[in-house]
Order: sequence, then C-alpha cells, then structure tokens
Amino acid sequence: MSTREAVARETPAIDATSVSVERLAGDGPETDGGSDMKVSFQTMTDTPAPPGLREVARISGVSLATASRALGQHESVSDDIRLRVRAVADSIGYVANMSAQALRSKRNAVAVIVDDITTASVAAMVTAMQTAGRADGTLVLVSGTSAIAQRTLHALRVFRGLNPRAIVMVSGGVDAEADLREIGLELADYAAGGGRVVVLEPTPWLQFPSVGLSQEALARTLTNHMTSLGRRRAIVLAGSANHVAFAARARTFVRELEDSGISPEHISVLHSSNDRAGAESAVRSAIATQAEPTMILAASDALAIGAMRALRDLGIEVPRQIAVGGIDDSPMSQDVFPGLTTVRQPFDSIGREALRLAVSADVTEATHIELRGELVVRASA
Repeated sequence: MSTREAVARETPAIDATSVSVERLAGDGPETDGGSDMKVSFQTMTDTPAPPGLREVARISGVSLATASRALGQHESVSDDIRLRVRAVADSIGYVANMSAQALRSKRNAVAVIVDDITTASVAAMVTAMQTAGRADGTLVLVSGTSAIAQRTLHALRVFRGLNPRAIVMVSGGVDAEADLREIGLELADYAAGGGRVVVLEPTPWLQFPSVGLSQEALARTLTNHMTSLGRRRAIVLAGSANHVAFAARARTFVRELEDSGISPEHISVLHSSNDRAGAESAVRSAIATQAEPTMILAASDALAIGAMRALRDLGIEVPRQIAVGGIDDSPMSQDVFPGLTTVRQPFDSIGREALRLAVSADVTEATHIELRGELVVRASA
C-alpha cells in the first residue's frame, strides 16, 4: 500500500462548528524565536472543515511543533521527517497559513494588545505607534480585548503564533492575580524564545521593559489643584474597581485629600463602569442620597464628563457649586461646557516610546521610561 493510500485510510472526516486557537507544544528546541500556533477557522455549514496541522502531526507520528517546523523548512528537522510530514500534508490536502509564515520570516511586526481601541487615549497611542512604524518599516497589529482576561490571553496566543518582533501590552483593566499570573507566564515564555515584551503598567507579574506615567503623580497633580480652591467635600469617581490605573489614581486622590486636612467622612468614593454613562448614573445616585459635594475628582476625563452631564441635568452649576477635574486631556475635554480642567497625558509620546522600546537593541528588563503629565486648567475647576 502506498503512503498516500495509507494516509487516506487513516484520515477521519472533520466536522466542527467553532473557532479554536491551539498552542503547539514542541518535542525539541525552538530556534525561530517563539512557540508555533494553529488557528483553525471552522464553519457552521455541512461542508467539512479543511484538515489542520494537528491531523498532519497525528498521522505523521510527530508533535505539532515538529510538524510545523517540518512544513516550514526549519533546519532543525531531519530530511526523513520533513519528507514524511510533507507527504502526509499533501495527501490530506492540508494548506499552510502562508501569511503567518511570511510574518515569521520577516519578523517586522509589533503586536499591540489594548483594552478598548475606541477610547481617545488608546487611539492616540496606537496611532503614534503606527505612524512611527511606517517610518521604519514596522507593521503594527492591534487587538482590543475589552479588559477581559480570556480575550487577552486569546489575543496573546494568536499573536504568538505569528511570531512578531515584539508584543506591547497597553492593558490595565485585568487585575485578578490568577489572570495576571497566566498572562505574565505567557509573555515570559514568549520573551524567553527571543521576543521583546513592552508593558505600560508594570505589575509583579509583568516585569518587562516599560514606558508610561506615574499614576500617583497624575492624581497628585489634580488633587493639589482641586484642594487649592478651598473645597472641603469631595466625590472621587474611581471607575471600575478592576482597572489597575484607575484604582491607583483613586487611592492617591483619597490619600492626598486626607493629607490636605479633609475628613474621611467628607470623601465619597464611587465605582462605576469606565464610561460617561456609568459616571453619570453614579453621581446622580450620590447627589440624591448624601450631602452635596463641592468638588469631584475623576480618574479619567470620560468619568468627569459623565459627572458634569449629571450635574447639568440636576441644575447644579459647575464650577460655582461643584468643581470638576479629570485626567487625560482627551479631545472631548476641550469641547464640553464648561471646559474640563484635567491632567494631560502625552499619549503620542507614550506610543512612540513604546514602539522604540519594542524594536531597539539596547533594552533590558529593567528599562523604564517615565514621562510627565501636565495640569491643564479650564473653566470647570
């Protein structure tokens, strides 16, 4: 019986209805700088899905990683194994992902994982990275994960399969220790294979080259300005409790307010979703149930603007009755009335520096670039 006939008899029909991403665990050293991945797109029709690399590996009697390297003409695979795997692939009609292979060979791509690409701050950072990337021939790939841990891991593993030159984590919304540990281990494994990792929010589980701003310094700058106005009752809009950056800002707000002599009983911390609607709802409820504050410190411009909308609808004047301040200096902070007092973050510079760390040779794990925020005083406070 010929090899082709034997393969045909052994090959089962494939009928699946999902999308799966699988890590190809190897049986030998990786020499191409990262783990291989298989992304299998399967349809909801009655048409059998095309055979995948797992079938090639099973029938060939080798591991998934070895099958991948054999089909990729990797020098670590012997001629006998390469020929056997190639024969099996041809027999069952397996077609390699040529775009992924091309990306592996060039290693000119930087993958960026963000919480929400639609936010002004993230969009500014990513735009700056893409602009800088075009100047030096680097392709910037972006995936938004909505700060959901499993989506972050999914995006990370798919990107690892493409073996980019670097992965940049612009994600601060995942904070569960178990999730951060898993993400950190995945990134460490990628880095150990020769990939570069850059983060914007270093944590005990994400110790890699980093660029960003001190969240405490941003919050301290806003608090110092707000307390200088003589206001003595405060609402702190903290956003979601699981957002790392927002949580750091909220803690600093409270600490600095207390250090300025404001009694803890005159400080109310409100949690909500991280958008204007969430902040608006939280402020409406707070105004209806407690003593009216004289200032609102928000962990972001979006939260501050949501608060201002609630105050306007309640007939409360900003800043005469309540002063409002935020952090970011997003474009919308200039368009609202009254203009929002905020702390500007240099998002363009953060994006450019993140890309520079991703592609530069002289970078160590301890490399950190810290930029500074700037107080922008407008009519709201």
